[in-house]
Amino acid sequence: MQAYVLTRYGDASAMELRDVPEPAAHDGEVLIRVRAAGLNPIDFKVREGKMKMLTRLDLPLVAGSELSGVVEAVGAGVTRFAAGDRVFARVDKTRLGAYAPTPSSTRRWWRRCRSPWTSPMRPGCRWPG
Repeated sequence: MQAYVLTRYGDASAMELRDVPEPAAHDGEVLIRVRAAGLNPIDFKVREGKMKMLTRLDLPLVAGSELSGVVEAVGAGVTRFAAGDRVFARVDKTRLGAYAPTPSSTRRWWRRCRSPWTSPMRPGCRWPG
């Protein structure tokens, strides 16, 4: 599988399209087939190294912090979601991974979409608050 990988901190040239291993849904995680990935100011700050004081990443790694998609598999201990559920998620800030076709995501950041979507970021998928 190919994904956009942050190879080092820096400008846009720090990102490369690379082959990466297929992830698995480990305990407490879901594996999500990405329909859309967000690109927002935090992603630029992470890429530029401006977040190193808070979270130092083990580079290289697949970039991206937000996505919407469909659950493909669930790990042990996951009971609120099942394969086929439509979700919006923020991935773990130390692992990232939203710019891959199927990242795994830790439990606390998932949100189920309330209704079938006509576009990947339909309002039924918004975060509460």
